[in-house]
Amino acid sequence: MVKKINNGRGAPLKIELVDVSTLNPDYTAYFKNYAMNGLLNDAVNKFDDLRIALKEFRDWEDRSPIWDEQRQKWINVYQKALKEANLAMSQAISDLDASGGLDQFDEAFKKYGENEENIPHRYMLELIKLKHKCENKPFIWFPYTAAVSHYVHWGSVNCSLPSPEPLFVGYAATSSTGFGNGGNIECLTSGKPELEQKDLGSTVVSTINGLKYQLPDERSGQALCAMCKLENATTAITIAGREECPEEQKLEYVGYLMTSRDAGTGSSLVCFDRYPDDSIPSKQAADSTASLTPVWMICDDCDEDENKKFVSCVVCSR
Repeated sequence: MVKKINNGRGAPLKIELVDVSTLNPDYTAYFKNYAMNGLLNDAVNKFDDLRIALKEFRDWEDRSPIWDEQRQKWINVYQKALKEANLAMSQAISDLDASGGLDQFDEAFKKYGENEENIPHRYMLELIKLKHKCENKPFIWFPYTAAVSHYVHWGSVNCSLPSPEPLFVGYAATSSTGFGNGGNIECLTSGKPELEQKDLGSTVVSTINGLKYQLPDERSGQALCAMCKLENATTAITIAGREECPEEQKLEYVGYLMTSRDAGTGSSLVCFDRYPDDSIPSKQAADSTASLTPVWMICDDCDEDENKKFVSCVVCSR
């Protein structure tokens, strides 16, 4: 009977799982340093807060008016602390020695804040307070809801705090130049896609490729994106021609309204972050790749100083 089952091996009645490494007599087991892991997790969380706060502060500073002496003093104090903490944390990460002790981040953590100042997302929270203080805007309390919404953060691999980690990060993509497609821009995951191999013979097919971007200040590169999940929000909208969200809505990010400038490629408009990320290698764009460029507003009835300007945009949630 056994010979007729599973090529003579029979049916398994009991399975014992053994670590393959135990079968190698020369294998050396290393114990995890859980204290170091905890330290590194803390450092990564603080560094993410600093990095995002620095980006958000720079964006806000670009859009701000000339402040009076008192408000500028508040801003200078925050900016100095933020830059010093970011520099110290970057240096500690750069000098990290895996065989070193647990004191490698002591100086960086001091710069970040100790005791009652050592709170999650400290610098983003302080930036929010600073904005309200300088702009004389009241804090708005949003009642809790179980609703969930999603949006694509074009040009970034991060979601605005306090949103969780992105569902996935990837590349903005559309068809190659000279090929037709569905007329839209997609956010394709940076991981290897699950593709189905088919012999299409002589069938004519459409193509898709990563997009490049070019900003008004001539910065350019690979167009990245992040799929973000918004908790405690029922909707996320893009508003063209504005740099602030309507009252009682939360600003996710500010950008430029952009689309593909190349004929035959996706023509949808997206709100592309003013300060794009470049943390993923530019490997999804070739010479035939289309480019995202800002939309230039032309208004025949507008004054000269209002005409031929790039269109700003905001992504807001509620």
